[in-house]
Amino acid sequence: MANYVVAGATGRVGSVVARELLSRRASVRVIVRSDQAATAWTKRGASVAMGSLHDEAFLATLFRGAQAAFVLLPENVDPTNFHGARRRMADAIARAHLSAPVCLSHS
Repeated sequence: MANYVVAGATGRVGSVVARELLSRRASVRVIVRSDQAATAWTKRGASVAMGSLHDEAFLATLFRGAQAAFVLLPENVDPTNFHGARRRMADAIARAHLSAPVCLSHS
């Protein structure tokens, strides 16, 4: 069975992705930032990782063993270094060597 990681699972897009994968009985790990979100996703059948897309070590550990990941880069990055912050997140995701990364960004 494929292992998927979904970032932004509490948002509009990521939540749909995570719910759809779970409905197909996929193994899904979601990234959340609050205990409330962790509890909700655990009840839905996902495994939960609490952390930040800014934490490269967290991402490296999280993506280990995953076959695919869906990441919608957050809009609340450092406004003084907007592109640099997003570049670091994208680079950390690329270094995970996932077979199927899906990375979206918006501003």
